[in-house]
Amino acid sequence: MNRRFTIIVALLVVIFVGLAGYFTFIQKPESFIPNQVTNTTAPNTTSPSPSPTNVVKVSEPESERGVSIKGYFFRKNTTDWGDVPVTCDTLVVTSINGGDRSLIGEFIQWVKDGNAVNALDEKSGNLILNLDLDELSQTEKQKILSSTPQNTVELKVINTRSDGRGVPACYSFVQILEVD
Repeated sequence: MNRRFTIIVALLVVIFVGLAGYFTFIQKPESFIPNQVTNTTAPNTTSPSPSPTNVVKVSEPESERGVSIKGYFFRKNTTDWGDVPVTCDTLVVTSINGGDRSLIGEFIQWVKDGNAVNALDEKSGNLILNLDLDELSQTEKQKILSSTPQNTVELKVINTRSDGRGVPACYSFVQILEVD
C-alpha cells in the first residue's frame, strides 16, 4: 500500500508540473522563443501563401549590423524555388570601407557553406551581394545601376537578418541606408 501511494503521489506531481509549464507557456510564449519572427510577403506577390515567397525577418534590433562597402552593379541570373529562372540586382563587393567588416566575411562563409542566395565572383572571389533597390529613390537607384568595375559606388548597409535559411533567391540580407 505504501509503494502504491508513492507512485500515485509521483504521478500527481508530474501531472501538476506539466500543467504548470503548459499554462505558463500559454500566458507568455515569447519567453520560450529565442528570436521573435514575423512573416511578411515578399515583393511581387499578391497574397500571402505557404510557399517560399513568404519571407521571415528577425525583428530583434541587435541583429542589425552595419558596414560601408564599395562595388559595382551586376544582374545575376539564377533559379528560385521550383527551378524558376530569376534575375537578381546585386553588387559585386570590391572593398570594405568601415563598419562591421566581419559581416561580409559571414556572407562569404554562407556561400561557401552552400547558401545560394548571394554568390562569389568566379574570377575575383568577391562577394556578389543581393540588393533590394525598391526602397531607394530614383537618383540612388541610378547611381547603383550605372556603377562599373572602373566607377564603383559606395553603400552604407545594415544587416536585417541573422541567418540565410528559407528565403527567395533574390532576397537581400541588407538594407541600403546611404548611396555615395
